[in-house]
Amino acid sequence: MSIYRDRTTGELKNRLQLKKEATMSLPSQWSDSVLDALNVDFVVQKEIPNYDSALQKVELDTTATQVNGEWVQDWTILTMTDEEQAEHDVQSRAAVRQHRDALLQQTDFYALSDVTTPAEIAVYRQALRDITTHANFPNLAEADWPVKP
Repeated sequence: MSIYRDRTTGELKNRLQLKKEATMSLPSQWSDSVLDALNVDFVVQKEIPNYDSALQKVELDTTATQVNGEWVQDWTILTMTDEEQAEHDVQSRAAVRQHRDALLQQTDFYALSDVTTPAEIAVYRQALRDITTHANFPNLAEADWPVKP
């Protein structure tokens, strides 16, 4: 989503907000002349920085700063409160279980009584069921997941 900085107030607005406030019709492509008519500058949004998602959160700054002639909106890394960490942990655990269940479902047909289950599939399915006992649970990396044979 494109963000623009009001040259008068410094307030950041998206395209929809600017269209609602405009007293003229606007083209689909905004040139420098359109930005001048709206009295705004385009804002470049920096990439989200690396952070520890189990302990920290990132928030987009509500202001932009001028860097090398362009307006830039940055991110701030904040430490989560105990309550936020607890909620994040609950959500992470649920997401891991949901992913695990989807992977198990892909091999459920082996669990039918008239199908012979290869040993590798049985080991894989058991590893999926045991994922909640993994040392990194619920903050699993891709390498922590068992590989489907």
